[in-house]
Amino acid sequence: MFPDFAEGKVLWEAVFGAIVFGAGIIIAFIVHPLISRFARLLAGKTKTTLDDLLIQAIQAPTFILILVIGLFVSLTNVSYLERWQGSIDKAWIVSVSVMVLVLIQRIVSAFITWYGRELASRTQTNVDDKLVPLVRRLVIFAIYSIGFLLILNNLGVEIS
Repeated sequence: MFPDFAEGKVLWEAVFGAIVFGAGIIIAFIVHPLISRFARLLAGKTKTTLDDLLIQAIQAPTFILILVIGLFVSLTNVSYLERWQGSIDKAWIVSVSVMVLVLIQRIVSAFITWYGRELASRTQTNVDDKLVPLVRRLVIFAIYSIGFLLILNNLGVEIS
């Protein structure tokens, strides 16, 4: 039931897994903010606000995605966890799919927000101003609906 630490193989795999997860944490907490700050500096030099909105939209999902990748890589390097590898793989599929869905939703919302602020406000009618929130809700609903079905399909649930 318990791993045989006499050989030390499982212990070294666990230490390696912890190092890999620690590297993911370091990348998420140190490297990611530095890259984000650099991207915001570059975006500040442009005239449009679209790049600012896109950078703001992708910051949190990419941070969490880095942590999830570090956790998954660390868990797959420990042979003691092989009997749970199927569950780990399913959790990986779900978590990465959800993060990609959130990322796509936030990018699309940033485009719609930019359109509403920059382009729709220049028109003479109020039709754009009233349709932009409705379009945003419909698009977000469509993204999450399709994503949910894709997640179920990847988990082996028959959706047809």
